[in-house]
Amino acid sequence: MRSYLPTLAELLDRLSITTLKSIKLHENKNEYEKESNLIMNDIHRILKNKKIRDYGQFMRAIGVIFLINEMIWASESKARAGRKQDLNLLKLTHSLNRIRAQAKNVISQEIGERKDLKLDYIDAELTKQFGYDFGDIL
Repeated sequence: MRSYLPTLAELLDRLSITTLKSIKLHENKNEYEKESNLIMNDIHRILKNKKIRDYGQFMRAIGVIFLINEMIWASESKARAGRKQDLNLLKLTHSLNRIRAQAKNVISQEIGERKDLKLDYIDAELTKQFGYDFGDIL
């Protein structure tokens, strides 16, 4: 039997990424959909036996994960395309990762799973310089 399995938050994070890939990378859409279906099956199995205390906060944290992953995708796409990027965009990506980790922790706390203790990603205030205020979201 395995000892270390992904948390629900990690599965939701991965689902958001496979969903983005399915939408944006058409050449492998079927494979991304197969992976998404496997992940959704695991999510269903986890949640059918869990009590969620605050559905609103839980759903908002899921939405934040999906939103942040789209924002990171957009930033990283510029880098992969070889476009000029300044250091602030790299810092933005790292700051977005902090918010994503916080959202995952909200989900993990809600159902009693392990949390990510490393939240020292750059500066969450940097996102405001790019027009995104994530204060009091989670």
